[in-house]
Amino acid sequence: MSIRTEKVSSLIRQEISRLFTNQFADLSPNMITVTHVKMSDDLSVAKIHLSIWGRIEDVDSTYERLEEHKKSIRYELSKSIKNHFKVMPELIFLRDDSMDYVEKIEGIFKKIRESENKKPE
Repeated sequence: MSIRTEKVSSLIRQEISRLFTNQFADLSPNMITVTHVKMSDDLSVAKIHLSIWGRIEDVDSTYERLEEHKKSIRYELSKSIKNHFKVMPELIFLRDDSMDYVEKIEGIFKKIRESENKKPE
């Protein structure tokens, strides 16, 4: 990834986070965290990885609402970073399940420790 792409990714990550906190806070009752943004080489596509806390049903409905409001999110994003782009990149929202994976692994370690503590010596 080039330095330009990294800078643009970082900028979009910051601005999307700000938008979710301020203007689009009503999209979800849950906390939305932008974990990272990956830009295409030509800066035409921004893949935005999100971590959303909550029940599965709430998370699914949050992603649906994000898709419904994608045009307005893109428009608001373009207003805040218009000096950096000639054409605003397409936004693709993706699930970042890394925290779920971490919790699953921690649960496995916890079970292992519990079983080791129960074994008679």
